[in-house]
Amino acid sequence: YLVSTSTFHSLKQFIIISGIYFLSDRSGPMTLFAFDTKSKKVTQVIQNSGLDIKWATAGPGAIAYEQFGSIHLFDLKSNKSQKVNIRVNADQLSVRPRGRVCPSTRASL
Repeated sequence: YLVSTSTFHSLKQFIIISGIYFLSDRSGPMTLFAFDTKSKKVTQVIQNSGLDIKWATAGPGAIAYEQFGSIHLFDLKSNKSQKVNIRVNADQLSVRPRGRVCPSTRASL
């Protein structure tokens, strides 16, 4: 499917049963759109007034995308997006968070 013949950029198309999802800058910053193959209608599925979405990939039931260093999941059933909380511990043991015993209370901090 050719989603766009305009001067806007359209990138990385994902064909999913409900339609074709793709990144485009047609309304400003690069964001996620959907093309309904039955109605031939394009819809912006994520409202984005901030920074561009840099990449996206489709998986079972969701589209994962990166925006300004954060990973988000767009749920295909609810059409809602949520940020994925990621925590990476440092490789060096000396800078990793660790519990300590406080001598006065013997409680772990």
